[in-house]
Amino acid sequence: MVSRVCHGGGYGKQVVPWVLYEKGTEIRNLEEAENVAPTVKIFHAGTALNSDGNFIATGGRVLGVTATGRDLEEARDRAYQAVEEINWPGGFYRRDIGWRALPQKELAPKK
Repeated sequence: MVSRVCHGGGYGKQVVPWVLYEKGTEIRNLEEAENVAPTVKIFHAGTALNSDGNFIATGGRVLGVTATGRDLEEARDRAYQAVEEINWPGGFYRRDIGWRALPQKELAPKK
């Protein structure tokens, strides 16, 4: 199982956490993201519905995108695929989580 935490703009860079979060940005394509694979699940932490019924970010750690697979590599790949489906211009996530737990593949030498 692998989870990607998607956070709002400004998260992790501020001194006073509740002041600088980018709030109110609309988050789209969550259903498409969960449909990447049957083992993908999105957990909401910092979301709310706006007056139009659309999800918006309320700051901080906003979404947890979790996936399982036959092995850790497949779970990681599914979680990343799901995150890539999310349309959230104000959202960010780290791309380096989980790499230490996977065997390092040898690259062919450059010619």
